[in-house]
Amino acid sequence: MRLFVRPRCFDEKLDITPQAQFVIGTVSLLLIALIPVTFYQVKKVYAYLKHRSSATDVTSIHLRQLHHLKSRLFAFVVVLWFVFYPPVCSIIFSMYPRACKTFSLDHDKQYNITRLRADFDIDCNGLGTYHISAYIFTVSYVIAFPVTLLYLLWKNCSLSPTSEEKDEHNLLESDDGSDGPLLLNVARRDRSPPSWLNFLCENYKRDFWFWEIVELTRKVTQTLLITLFGWEDRLTVLLTTCISVLYLILHARYRPMKSSYEQRLQMFSLTVIFINVIVAANEVPDEHEDSIEVILVILNVIVLLIIVVELLVAIVMHIEHFGIANYMTATVRRLRTAHIQRREMTINE
Repeated sequence: MRLFVRPRCFDEKLDITPQAQFVIGTVSLLLIALIPVTFYQVKKVYAYLKHRSSATDVTSIHLRQLHHLKSRLFAFVVVLWFVFYPPVCSIIFSMYPRACKTFSLDHDKQYNITRLRADFDIDCNGLGTYHISAYIFTVSYVIAFPVTLLYLLWKNCSLSPTSEEKDEHNLLESDDGSDGPLLLNVARRDRSPPSWLNFLCENYKRDFWFWEIVELTRKVTQTLLITLFGWEDRLTVLLTTCISVLYLILHARYRPMKSSYEQRLQMFSLTVIFINVIVAANEVPDEHEDSIEVILVILNVIVLLIIVVELLVAIVMHIEHFGIANYMTATVRRLRTAHIQRREMTINE
């Protein structure tokens, strides 16, 4: 993930090179997937061996517990992959061959050197392995992950029933107890998206179940252009500005958020992004540079605060949804009861 101040500014030994960032980012993705899978398999084998040693079969209750554990672990992987998606994409893009810049050492351009745009101290001639790895992760993560999410959202969220359809379904069932062909289409839609997928579409109107993937596309597209071509390329400036304007207009035109409060927050965030792009794309007079920088810092801090608040709200909602708070409360109560019983036994003795 990007830092406001490079660690090397404090100490040369704390330098995090783009290669190190690439390794950390990609290995983190693999660990996020491998650790839950390993934990689930260990839990599954343990349950099997436990019931085998006691000469009893695995009951449906234990199967439901394993299924519930699998669903929570899957949610853990999807949420973390989704959170890490923009910064990891930026790291992957920085290792593309096109992310290198060529410098001429003479006027005839016979002698050239190629440096990585993310760090001009790095020679691109020794990055062949990183280039290939970047392409592999582009296919397996940058492209495959949002496409898979889009398919799952289409399969679950786009077919979920509205409240009017549910009322109509209940009315038809009350009039006719048989499951006839008229109820077939409604019955197919009478399901809600899984909890690990609901966070992607629960804040949007039903017709805009795909909007979170649209937002991911905007972020990745702008990151790709800036990483590969830099702000010195006029085409990059033009395309990035057009993308910011386009998404701002689309969000204002269709208003995809359910809550008007969240709609205004998103509009404010997109407006701040658009202002940042405009300022970065144009030269600012020296006499106004300090004031504009202060304004931009204030706006970006406000956006960061909004993101932090939304993240905390999402964490609280997921804690309540998975019953973690109730589980912790029940555990504390059991420990307290056990402590009181032990104290009473000690007094009686």
